[in-house]
Amino acid sequence: MKWIIRTLIVLVALLVLGAVTLLALGMRADSNRLQTSRKINRPPDAVWPYLYEPDKLKQWVTWLKDVQRAPGEPVVGAKSVWTMEDANNGGQLMNIDSTVTEVEPHRRLKVALSVPGAFHGTAEYKLTDLGNGTTLLEIDSRYNFDIWFARLMSPLVMMEAGKKTQDDGERLRAAVEK
Repeated sequence: MKWIIRTLIVLVALLVLGAVTLLALGMRADSNRLQTSRKINRPPDAVWPYLYEPDKLKQWVTWLKDVQRAPGEPVVGAKSVWTMEDANNGGQLMNIDSTVTEVEPHRRLKVALSVPGAFHGTAEYKLTDLGNGTTLLEIDSRYNFDIWFARLMSPLVMMEAGKKTQDDGERLRAAVEK
């Protein structure tokens, strides 16, 4: 009987230790931040449409199934809805509301993102002309989770999201350079 109690105590201690570790990791500065950059061998004018045109977005953003937005270049206040198939959640569809908060055509696009009751955040895309037809793309995103369990698991969620962001950045480079 004592070994059952000791085993249960050890299991509870391991669960508490894991939760405390996740909480500590989630409290680090910038623990909710994703960043990546890519040199793309095309000028900013060629990269810019891939940041907002639905057919071009679907070429590089994995899991993206649909984008509903008004036609034309992005303007401050413009809204769109991205429908994503969340591969980490059994293929469940998720609609992400997006609102343009800042825009400098062919240079910078910043959007506020949210899935009500799940998360909210921002994503900023900067294009820097490096000359000779080369662009530096920098992506800087921050996400805050509304669900307590997602906040607890945020270090793991952000690690996986970081890998996806890196992979998507590479897909973008390949798509633009075709």
